[in-house]
Amino acid sequence: MRLWSIHPRYLDRLGLLALWREGLGALAVIGTNRGYSNHPQLKRFNKESLACYMYFVYEESIKRGYKFNVDKLPNNISIVKISVKHGQLEYESKHLLTKLELRDEEKYKVLKNDVMYGEVKQHPIFKMIDGEIEDWERVD
Repeated sequence: MRLWSIHPRYLDRLGLLALWREGLGALAVIGTNRGYSNHPQLKRFNKESLACYMYFVYEESIKRGYKFNVDKLPNNISIVKISVKHGQLEYESKHLLTKLELRDEEKYKVLKNDVMYGEVKQHPIFKMIDGEIEDWERVD
């Protein structure tokens, strides 16, 4: 499971679909002892922040003409902000670049350009803070 810290606009079709599926699964188990509720990626979220995160994923899907079912999200979504370390965003950007190089040349070019100029945008719920890769990240 990967709940990306980078903006969903960088994800290709497969990445956005996977994020929607995995995010909905995470929403179903967060705050419980079921499934992958103890997955390291979920350490930074609570139910409220994850619902907000997923709403922005939904908005990105609408921009692309997809028909994600917003009814799968809670009705009362609050806008929240949580922090992400700069090093985490850099790590995820490079990780996604390797995937996009094989799957989507256009998305690859956009992300590579933003990486090169230090302009990679984070997902809208995140506020950037100084620091290295997050403690919960599993680095290869």
